[in-house]
Amino acid sequence: MDIDKLALFSVAVGKLYDAALTPTVWPQALEAIKALLETRTVALISHDILDRTPPWDWHVGYDPEFTRLYFEKYYAQNPFTDEVAQLGAGEMGNSASRADYGAFLETEFYKGWMQPQGYVDGAVLILDKTLRTLSTIVLVRDDQRGAFDDETMAVLGLLYPHIRRAVLIGRVLGEAEARADTLSAVLDSLAAGVFLLTQKGAMAQANVSGLAMLEPGGPARNVNGRLDLSGDDANRALRRALGGPTQASAELGGQGVAIPVVTTAGEEFMAHLLPLDAERRRAVDAGAEAAFILFLRKLDPTGAAAAAEVARRFGLTPQETRVLRAVVDLGGVPLAADILGVATSTVRTHVTNIFDKTGVRSQAGLVRLLMEAASPFAGRSED
Repeated sequence: MDIDKLALFSVAVGKLYDAALTPTVWPQALEAIKALLETRTVALISHDILDRTPPWDWHVGYDPEFTRLYFEKYYAQNPFTDEVAQLGAGEMGNSASRADYGAFLETEFYKGWMQPQGYVDGAVLILDKTLRTLSTIVLVRDDQRGAFDDETMAVLGLLYPHIRRAVLIGRVLGEAEARADTLSAVLDSLAAGVFLLTQKGAMAQANVSGLAMLEPGGPARNVNGRLDLSGDDANRALRRALGGPTQASAELGGQGVAIPVVTTAGEEFMAHLLPLDAERRRAVDAGAEAAFILFLRKLDPTGAAAAAEVARRFGLTPQETRVLRAVVDLGGVPLAADILGVATSTVRTHVTNIFDKTGVRSQAGLVRLLMEAASPFAGRSED
């Protein structure tokens, strides 16, 4: 990545984290991604089956008339819709790299909808696919820029953990936004704990849920004014993240931005650490001493029960079970490696073993396996 591209990447990452705290910034974040990847359009769609609000649908660069036409006539003809079902979190693909791309150019979908707009290639990245959520980012290139090349797809892959974390943090805030008139009320109404931390990890502020999480046996504790996480591994990861040399390095993916936390009672939480600059401090009404905001949320216990059931059925080892849960519930292979603190190659080895034991061959297949295990009939004998 050359210096100009690196500058655009840094701008895009910064805008993503701004959008996490201020949803109205999402169009700016997508415009920054559009500039970085030289695309004609960018769309972010995120759906949560337990969220009563409509799915997120942020998009830039689309012609409103062609968008209307797409949903009225061409949506059912899109041959790449099924591809989303086959991809897991962190996986991506683009239409021009498919073996059947030549045949695609002869379809009515291409000739009637894509070609009139000058579109030549589309790419999709699965941000989040769990038992209850599906989040994707879709990008389109036109004949001026040409098809996506390997370098551009690699940069999109580098953006993956940042987009995903921004979406997850934004969803945490969105759960309470409609029920409160002020940001302070929003934070206090969240089930997730929210902590404003200084550069050294001292607690500058916490919401109501966060204070409750500091009780004995909880996922965090107050040690002489400093926030510590439950478990030595989680706390070391937090200390490493807080000790990063600069805010910019943290934005570019420093250690500990996403940290799994397990209480002494075995309850599972996920911490998301976000660096604060002046604009983000204003967004959360934080004082000048706040350097980070940390979101601490309890993970859906259904996922843990489903992973345990799959492990029982197929004889997975404890480490394979951890990797299964991380890959499916927390993200794809690269982010799972980041979260678990191991090499990507190690995670891939465990995933290969899981594939061999379960008979599935994709991350999407693992999601379906967990969904079956989470059903009310899981564990019952077959007739």
